[in-house]
Amino acid sequence: MLVILILLLLLSGDIEKHPGPSSLFSSDKSKLSSVSELSLDDLKFCLSKFISFVHLNVQSLEPKLDLINVELLHLDILCFTETWLKPDFHENDVLLDNFIKPFRHDRVDRIGGGVAVYVKSYLSAKRICDLEVSGVESVWLELKLKQKQERSRLGPCRPTVSSRKYQISLPCLWYI
Repeated sequence: MLVILILLLLLSGDIEKHPGPSSLFSSDKSKLSSVSELSLDDLKFCLSKFISFVHLNVQSLEPKLDLINVELLHLDILCFTETWLKPDFHENDVLLDNFIKPFRHDRVDRIGGGVAVYVKSYLSAKRICDLEVSGVESVWLELKLKQKQERSRLGPCRPTVSSRKYQISLPCLWYI
C-alpha cells in the first residue's frame, strides 16, 4: 500500500526530490547554496505573499497553548493532531490570538486523539463536513483566498490501532 502511494505521488509530477530556493528568494542564486541561507527579508517576503501552515502532533493541546500562541503567531493555518480534547472541553479555553475559533474533531470513544485546525481571522474558512468520513479523525476546510480560488486541505489523524473502517476509507480520500 505504501509503495503504491509513493508511486502515485511521484507520478503526479509536482514532487521534487531536492527542493530548493528559486529565483524569487534571491536575486543572486550563485551565492545561495541552501534554504538555511535565506535572508530575513526573503522569509518576510514569503510570509507576506503566501499562505503558511504547520502540522504538529501536539500530544495534548491545552498545556501548550501559551507556547503555541508565541511561537506560531506568524503562521496562517495551524493543524494539530493528538489534541486530546473532549467534546465537553469549551472552545473558549483553546482560543488563540488573531485566529478564529478552532475547527475541531474530538475523539469521543477513548483517550487521546483529536484534530484541531486554527485559521487566521483574515482568511475565510468554512468546514466541509460532507468530506469527513465517520470513524476517521479529520477536518476538511474550504479556504477562500484573495484571488477567489478555493482550496481544500485534510488534517487526518490515523488511529493508533487502525480500524478496518479507516483502512477502507483512507484510500478513497486520495481521489477527492
